[in-house]
Amino acid sequence: MIEPKEFYRKLDSLLSKINFEKSGADFLFTIVKELGKTFGSDLHIGNGRIYEKNSVSYVLISPLSNNEEVKIETNLPINSPGQCSCIIHRRNNIETKQRRA
Repeated sequence: MIEPKEFYRKLDSLLSKINFEKSGADFLFTIVKELGKTFGSDLHIGNGRIYEKNSVSYVLISPLSNNEEVKIETNLPINSPGQCSCIIHRRNNIETKQRRA
């Protein structure tokens, strides 16, 4: 378990890197990579991917490396169980925040 003081130091360092980068073609990919490097072992974050939603599915837009050890889905149906639970969780968080405001 990561200690709060160490977590916030790492988070501050990560936010500084993000602030320094600010934009560019690989901006989001860089953030996902840095999240994995900074918090990967502490928060069990790994193999981050970025998907873009189109009308019927989520399409992988992250570049894949040649030495991927796990099978990466390049196209996920919008109604896939993992996506549904993630979306429901996000909606619940937004509703909770709206109630507090």
